[in-house]
Amino acid sequence: MKNFIFILALMLTTALCAAQSFRGLVVDENQVPLEFATVSVSCDSDSTFITGGMTDSLGIFEIQLPRNDRYIINVSYMGYRTFSVSSAPCDLGKIVMIPDEIYMLGEVVVAGHRPNLKAVAGGISTEVEGSALSKAGSAEDIIPLLAGVKKKIDGSFEVIGKGTPAIYVNNRLVRDMSELKRLRSEDIRNIQLLTTPGPEYDAEIGAVLKIITIKDEESGFGVEINSGIDYAKKFKTGQQLNLDYRQGSLNVFGSFRYDLMHQWQDGLTDITTLADKEWYQDVKSEDRGLLRSYFAKGGFNYDFTQNHSVGAMYELLSMPRRASDNHNLTDVYADNILYDKWNTMEISHDKSVSHHVNIYYQGKISDLEIDFNADAVIGNGRGNAQVADISENFEDYECSTTDNYHNTLFAGKLLLSFLYGKAVYHLVQSTPTQNVNHIQVDLEN
Repeated sequence: MKNFIFILALMLTTALCAAQSFRGLVVDENQVPLEFATVSVSCDSDSTFITGGMTDSLGIFEIQLPRNDRYIINVSYMGYRTFSVSSAPCDLGKIVMIPDEIYMLGEVVVAGHRPNLKAVAGGISTEVEGSALSKAGSAEDIIPLLAGVKKKIDGSFEVIGKGTPAIYVNNRLVRDMSELKRLRSEDIRNIQLLTTPGPEYDAEIGAVLKIITIKDEESGFGVEINSGIDYAKKFKTGQQLNLDYRQGSLNVFGSFRYDLMHQWQDGLTDITTLADKEWYQDVKSEDRGLLRSYFAKGGFNYDFTQNHSVGAMYELLSMPRRASDNHNLTDVYADNILYDKWNTMEISHDKSVSHHVNIYYQGKISDLEIDFNADAVIGNGRGNAQVADISENFEDYECSTTDNYHNTLFAGKLLLSFLYGKAVYHLVQSTPTQNVNHIQVDLEN
């Protein structure tokens, strides 16, 4: 029995020694604790992101890690310079953030007010209107600047410790992430990050981003034109026209956007692999690409009374041409002796079109709030690709593919919220999402 207790104590001690905990207090220049500061932990050897968290209302954070190692700790807060320390000690003590009145938002330098952060039920709310964030460019540019949110290499967003968030704009679920590029930052009132979403959201959703836009109360007709042209070997352009008409309780809106993008990139890459021999690859690459797309949107909002509003929206996204031509020349050496030469080519062409319709109703009857949304998405596309790998000393490889797809999606959601006593109750009714995909792929060797 004594031996068993000794072994158990030894195992617990080993586990505790293997774990590691970081803690600290984050304050501003006036020694005031900063709530919602983002703390991230990365591997010291290759800077790979591991985990993170946020400070509480007292400015305190504590992050547990499963094993003892060397880590990099980064602490960030909008309007302050990022605090960073390598081979961080477990107790970082008091971290005083240094103000930075000039913000770097992407490639734009902005001087302005720091956004206000406040706690809301289930998370935090960031005020965008009137702050430096309103100059960021688009919703896509703002989101990675929010407390507790990071942008991954593939362009998607991740809430630290909660995974990929569901994103809503004015209570409407965003199904096409390119919409975030088209939503201007100056049109956003605030963004709420819910890390403990309520029962009105699906149980598998770990976090929600709710974007609330600014409602224009002025009557009249408005026209806005945005145009941009870049040149790097080839021209790249984006043209957008926005129309808006408001009269009394009626708002009619529309927009059209055209994008033309060229890819032109050359590269040199050296790769060394130590195995049974020392393998060395000298790669020369040429990547060429073209993307042409059109986007159109039209819709209306109508407020029957202060408590009742309806609306509908139609979106068309057409990509009549996307082409890529990639060419790699590779010299392969084994122990400094030429082993083979590869000529690799990949050419692809595809096009697609999608239609999206959304209707909504929002109303309030006494203590009962009603929120209804329905979506229909229909799309199709086709494409082909040819891949060839020509070897100087070995067998060649060639493959051609063609694909055709058609998809449809229908979804609806009704949310009833009512006040009983001092508590708010939610009743959610969602139609099963009907998502049908037809994909055909043909291979030719």
